[in-house]
Amino acid sequence: MLPRNIHRAIASIYDARRMPRLSGVFFIALISLVSLISFSLWQSKCCRCLHGSRERTHRRGSISTSISSSSSSRIGFDGSNDISISSHVASGRALLNSTEDDRPFIYVYDLGPAYTDKILQLEPSWYSHQYDVEKYMTELLIASNAVRTVDPYKASLFFVPFFSARLTLYHFKDWDNNMRHAVEEASKVWTEILTTVRKNYPFFNRTNGRDHFSILTLDHGRCHSLTFVDPGLVGEMFFVTYNGDKLVRSIHASKERNMQAITYNYKLPVDASLPDIPCYMPDRDIVVPVLVAKGLPLVSPFEGERDKAVLFRFGAGQHHGVPIWHHGHQIRKELLELYKHAGYNGWDFAEKGEKETDPDWQRAVFCICPPGHSQWTSRPFKALMSGCIPVTFFREHDNPWGDELEYSSFSINVDPDNIWQLKERIDAVKNQPELMQRMQKNIIGVQELFRWTGVLDRSAESMLIRRLRKRATELRPFQLQMARERGIDEKLRMTSG
Repeated sequence: MLPRNIHRAIASIYDARRMPRLSGVFFIALISLVSLISFSLWQSKCCRCLHGSRERTHRRGSISTSISSSSSSRIGFDGSNDISISSHVASGRALLNSTEDDRPFIYVYDLGPAYTDKILQLEPSWYSHQYDVEKYMTELLIASNAVRTVDPYKASLFFVPFFSARLTLYHFKDWDNNMRHAVEEASKVWTEILTTVRKNYPFFNRTNGRDHFSILTLDHGRCHSLTFVDPGLVGEMFFVTYNGDKLVRSIHASKERNMQAITYNYKLPVDASLPDIPCYMPDRDIVVPVLVAKGLPLVSPFEGERDKAVLFRFGAGQHHGVPIWHHGHQIRKELLELYKHAGYNGWDFAEKGEKETDPDWQRAVFCICPPGHSQWTSRPFKALMSGCIPVTFFREHDNPWGDELEYSSFSINVDPDNIWQLKERIDAVKNQPELMQRMQKNIIGVQELFRWTGVLDRSAESMLIRRLRKRATELRPFQLQMARERGIDEKLRMTSG
């Protein structure tokens, strides 16, 4: 049935008193034409309404915000993951139209519970919560409507969720005999995941994975998780990682007992058949703070009694009474010797457990933070959260947010080759009260940027998301180029300028 206004229009046209009578044939043709126009307008309006409804449904999404290690429910995915539309025109149009800086921009692959929920249910014989950034960031990316898009054709970056630290440590039993097996098991699952993403989705192959990322929190980053994965399968993916070591570049280099680049030797053979994969790629990977404790309270440097001038809280690398040559790059052993022979009043050394040590951090002015199995360690971040000035021992190491923060304004880094200068470097700050207070005030200014809170508001998460948005912007020209080379139509080429 035609709308009433259309009927009135036709009647007025055919009114004998207002215009000459039209022939029957012409009248029928006119009615048909008007009807067609009316139906087209009505259909267009309905399609717009339907599209808007779908769009609102996608944006609204009922998303689960928690991952339970004991629950059998799926990790909090929602929305359609049907990507049967493999049109390059569709993906190209989404790229050309996505100019908003605050739009959702990350697509999270839903690879099934075998790679997420079931791994979270594993209980390793040894595990540290510091590796749980892979879990917390997965939770955040899934739950955040401000960051996550359920439409992969509107995404600028693609996140591959996998809890490789938990899986590796589940298979790990013994430092001397079992680490190779644990790394092999994790590598097998990585191979399955990357094969699935490449074969079942059209997005990875568009850029050889340059706009895809995941999280690696084990000590040596890529070398601890991807040792037995074909580098061609990994492609140009980037990783969010703790490891910013620019000296130990590869698994083969880590075998060299060079004191300038020494690291933990976890019994992987120097085998020519193994690809010499990089452990950290400075031009690609993003270094983030170690998780000390989610939502850890911040303590001001000016709060409480700071009665411990210099705090030493670490194991000195003893294993059955024998010093471990590789542990802490031998720096821990040297620090212990320095404490015994060149220490002074206020230097406080003890090998205590974590719970016993935590209150001590909040009572110290300077906190000694030697490396662990790799250069990175949780100690500088624990010191900052506790209001203590960190004293670190990095050699050519990229630190979290180092492109924005001047670390020397709130911490002291001592060259490991000149460790004997430790007392001199600390005294240079301690004996200048104004300088020390300025560094302590700077700690207050940066504490929140190193703390994982689970929210996107002045936190480690917000700093990471900012970098991911920056990475998406940097990748945009490359993505457009790839889209054009794969056959985006001429109209899209013209639209992109």
